[in-house]
Amino acid sequence: WVLDHMRYVWVAIEAEVDRWVPEMASGALLAALVQKGMPRQEAHALLAHHYRQIGGEWEKGRLLNLAMFLEGDDSCPLTPEDLEQAFNIDMLVGSAVAIAEAVAGDGLGDQLAAADPEWPGDLV
Repeated sequence: WVLDHMRYVWVAIEAEVDRWVPEMASGALLAALVQKGMPRQEAHALLAHHYRQIGGEWEKGRLLNLAMFLEGDDSCPLTPEDLEQAFNIDMLVGSAVAIAEAVAGDGLGDQLAAADPEWPGDLV
């Protein structure tokens, strides 16, 4: 019933993703820093410092600011390519897609396409 009556407002979904990508990427950033050899506590402190600098979720340009702060920080070992990978939205929402498909079944994409003519296509 829920899926049959659900509406998808892609502009709103994109706005939410843009708003929350910095937080969604925090785990990926922490893992990337530790993988580059930074002790976990130092990596956490580095990220906490820069997350405080970018402001709250209603601030504009948070993702770009976070990337610029990290790139400009000499203690941050991440390359621009590392940052791009950490901010990859497909990777960040990957498990959400799998969960939605598991709950709704294999036909979720077809259901979304039938429910909304503006559905952009495959989930994965």
